[in-house]
Amino acid sequence: MLPFHFHIRTLSKRLSSSFLPHFSAFSLQSYLLPKVVFFAFHFLLEPVAIYAGASASHWIIAVNGNSIPSRTVANHFCITRDFPSSNVIVLEGIPETDRITLDQFRESILAPILTQIEQRGLSSHIQGIAYSVDFPTSIDVSSESQSIQNLSPYQTPIASINGLTYLYRHVLAKSGGYLAFDANFFAARSGNSLLRPILSDNQAMKAYISKLQAKEWKSAAELLGSATESTPRELRGPNYLLAAKNWASADEAEKAIGSIEAAVLSGWQYRDAIENAPEFSKLVEERSFQRLLKLCPDIPFDYTPTRGFDARRFYAINSTETKDPKFGIPFMLSTVLGVTRDLGISRFDVITALNRSAKADYMPAHGAFLFTKSSDVRTTTRLPYFEMVIERLKKRGFDARIVDGVMPPPGEKCAGLMIGTPEFSILSSGIEIMPGAIAENLTSLGGAMRDPSQTKATEFIRAGAAITSGAVFEPYSIVSKFPHPMIHVAYTDGLTAAEAFYSSVLSPYQLLILGDPLCQPYAKPPRFTLKNPPTQCHKNEPIVLDFVVAENGVEPENILITLDGRFLNEVLFEDKLSLQFSSIPIGYHELRIIAKSSQPIQHCYEQTFPFFVHAESASSDSASLFRWKSEEKIKCSQNRLLEFEVVGFDRDKPIEIWHESELIDTVSDYTKGIDVSPSKIGYGPVRLRLVQQMGDGRIATSPKTILVEP
Repeated sequence: MLPFHFHIRTLSKRLSSSFLPHFSAFSLQSYLLPKVVFFAFHFLLEPVAIYAGASASHWIIAVNGNSIPSRTVANHFCITRDFPSSNVIVLEGIPETDRITLDQFRESILAPILTQIEQRGLSSHIQGIAYSVDFPTSIDVSSESQSIQNLSPYQTPIASINGLTYLYRHVLAKSGGYLAFDANFFAARSGNSLLRPILSDNQAMKAYISKLQAKEWKSAAELLGSATESTPRELRGPNYLLAAKNWASADEAEKAIGSIEAAVLSGWQYRDAIENAPEFSKLVEERSFQRLLKLCPDIPFDYTPTRGFDARRFYAINSTETKDPKFGIPFMLSTVLGVTRDLGISRFDVITALNRSAKADYMPAHGAFLFTKSSDVRTTTRLPYFEMVIERLKKRGFDARIVDGVMPPPGEKCAGLMIGTPEFSILSSGIEIMPGAIAENLTSLGGAMRDPSQTKATEFIRAGAAITSGAVFEPYSIVSKFPHPMIHVAYTDGLTAAEAFYSSVLSPYQLLILGDPLCQPYAKPPRFTLKNPPTQCHKNEPIVLDFVVAENGVEPENILITLDGRFLNEVLFEDKLSLQFSSIPIGYHELRIIAKSSQPIQHCYEQTFPFFVHAESASSDSASLFRWKSEEKIKCSQNRLLEFEVVGFDRDKPIEIWHESELIDTVSDYTKGIDVSPSKIGYGPVRLRLVQQMGDGRIATSPKTILVEP
């Protein structure tokens, strides 16, 4: 069963009251812990591999087929980032408005995209969905939110298109869970968040909470230890450590140390959480306790470490990854490439920004990470975290500072920027935002493109930032709804821009994230080349991939291979790999190889190798058998027909003309040419290819890029 199967169990609209005092009203932590069995998503199977990290093949570009700007921006982004044609999904009938209903979003945008991903055989490796321009940016979710009990007035019922895409499982389940202050279990957080019990038995969970409240420590420890045996191994560490605290509180030192050992052997990695826990104060002199401390890695416990995103994984309520769908939920990265309607920027600004950010890959920006400080609640909300972030950035060798005022002083070069003000102007401030930078502003309406009262987040994109964000509706000054300052640490650790954003926002449902999701200035991927890269082969002749890794470079751990956009295989890296294609049709094909480094971030490096397959009996080069030529540039104001010539096709059969993954024309009379109306394909660099049915199969030419001008 594929990961995007839609048979989802609808969750109850009633939200149970919080049973631990530090949980908020309508918090998924308080909602799911006693109801974890009901949040199972049993329809998913365990993934066969880990797909953290991302490159072009891992992303979908969604295009509004009725919008020339949407097609045009997508054309440029496809070329800039070398997207597979199979990853471009064109949607028709998108409402021409900035705000739509939740049902409209499900039916006209989300479900069609997920269906296409599954039908095209892409669901095994897709990590994110990027919307081109001219999509509605805000979604009215009041039809669901008004029926939810205990809903906070700060959980306002307007969401963003990419926020709901990221939280798609809640949207499809019609649960309203996307509104929670802690809906994003992938996001990094305080280490104490890990210390929450996860049990498969609802009654056992209730009983455990009851014993904690009654301070029946021994009974609580016995119950937790017993119930943990039915919990997936990767989730047991926190449970064992909690049981150890219960045993220690019951003055059962030997059993406490036994549970600590079980936690460490189950993968618990935070020594500080053991060494400085007040419950273990009587155990610190024990030799066995000290031995366990030495076995436990010393990872900082104040904030969970950076990790790469993985759409195939399930994230439990304490943010731990699991393979078991009964104990967690998956997510899907999502951004918007730009906004050109209403108070947005021009499509030329969007295209310029996307081109600029692509050139910033693997090239750390020169400049400082700056955090502004003023008396405005927009900066004081995140101020308590600035020093922690600055300390970590400095340890990584970066310049990072707090600057007083609404904006940094003139002349500053910003490798990263975090401000909080309703109005600002990058141009008049005299600062420079460096290519590849994340720049963003905590304010109410930075993503509300029809409200003129505040400066829009698109100002950052126009000024040079690779990616930014803004709320589409009043979010209030709630830190979990905005990027945590640790976003810059995650980014400099090598995450892609989209991963960095979602690693830092606990409640992303109202956040419009704009820009290039794949920008990664700080990544150190396993770059490679191939000796004698394949250009052609016979159907029954193997292709040998002979890898060359850069000297002193990062060696790949895994190699993921796709053919014509579809997942083919993922294997451990070896210097030589052999592939054989016996069942694919003759003609042009596209082999993509993605080298992946080790966990937990798993940087990706992707290369494309076009080649031709010909029949075993063929004696000539396949590239000469199926080819076409045409003009390389056409002005639509003069002529909308693109004339072309073909070689190797059956002239008695029609030829299909494909633009990316979309059939735009079928031609029988070659002398008439191809209709390249912008309403069909947009402007800019347009990739076209010819396809002809042949027997039970089909042959295709290599794509040709035609520059279409007004």
